[in-house]
Amino acid sequence: MDHHATRILVVDDNPEMARTLCDGLADDGYQAIAASSGQEAIALLSREPFDALVTDLRMPDVDGFEVIAFARARDATRPIIAMTGAMPAEGIATSLRCGAALCLAKPFRQSELQAALHALLPASSWEGPPAAPPA
Repeated sequence: MDHHATRILVVDDNPEMARTLCDGLADDGYQAIAASSGQEAIALLSREPFDALVTDLRMPDVDGFEVIAFARARDATRPIIAMTGAMPAEGIATSLRCGAALCLAKPFRQSELQAALHALLPASSWEGPPAAPPA
């Protein structure tokens, strides 16, 4: 049966962080795409479909709040997870008002992000981890 690969856009101005998160999500069966800026994320969201968005809040130029607002305007039901390393509670509250379902405080474990995505995405959209090759 041909399953739809769940596409997750991961946005962080730290390319190593974005790559690490994408690698972990790929291990869990997701198709994760990294964007290294808010501007790149908006461009990707404009031309490609994504089932969920994970974005840093504090980025130069186009910040995570703008990315969340743009993503929410294009798809009101898309799950959005914000992440931040150092932000006052009011910034976290703003991310939730903008449309994020939750905000993860950095550093967090990959398993926390995966659990959040499992909870927010419809069960039918998740393929699960790749099958192990036969022995």
